[in-house]
Amino acid sequence: MARSLSAATIIRQAREIADQQTAAASVARVTDTECLGQLNTLLGIWHGMLVKAVPERFEEEQTITADGATSYDLPADHFLTLGVDALWGTQRMPLERIQYQERTRYEATGSDAEGYYLKAATVVLVPAPSSGTYYHQYVTAAPTFTATSDTVDCVNGWESWLVYGLAIHMLGKEESDATLWVAKQLEVKAEIDAAAADREAARPMRVVDTRLARY
Repeated sequence: MARSLSAATIIRQAREIADQQTAAASVARVTDTECLGQLNTLLGIWHGMLVKAVPERFEEEQTITADGATSYDLPADHFLTLGVDALWGTQRMPLERIQYQERTRYEATGSDAEGYYLKAATVVLVPAPSSGTYYHQYVTAAPTFTATSDTVDCVNGWESWLVYGLAIHMLGKEESDATLWVAKQLEVKAEIDAAAADREAARPMRVVDTRLARY
């Protein structure tokens, strides 16, 4: 279940820790505008930690309708690719991920793609399929705060990592000691690393057969 918090709430909590509350945030030592910029930097790092542990939380799907082209544009919010499936009749079949050394392994064109690889801002299907439907599963990039009213899913109270990070930035600007909050931020990171991977605690990860069925 999502635990959404606004940027304003995260900023307020960070100000409380750094003892930089003020009735006029616009004239504070660290303005809300600066806080938003710093939060976006922290969000990128924080998002990366969560993606490493539970990529399925941020999973999206792109439908590709093949038209004979070799490559297709990646979604604007693409971060990492999880896999590509081909629709064969009514059943999906996973395509093989092609390593760079294998890029000439298949013919230039064909009726169906058997593999894929990423190139620049595109996903390349090989051989280039003349038609058909393909599904690209990917992980989205970190969200971006553009206003203090914007929200983010903090999952399980893990907004603390963002709060501590912002508070450390505030304390650093006034050259105050932030040692305690650096330690607390590391504690939250350790909790994320340990707990996030066990999102489905009753069903541990298992060995799977990665051999692909041939068409």
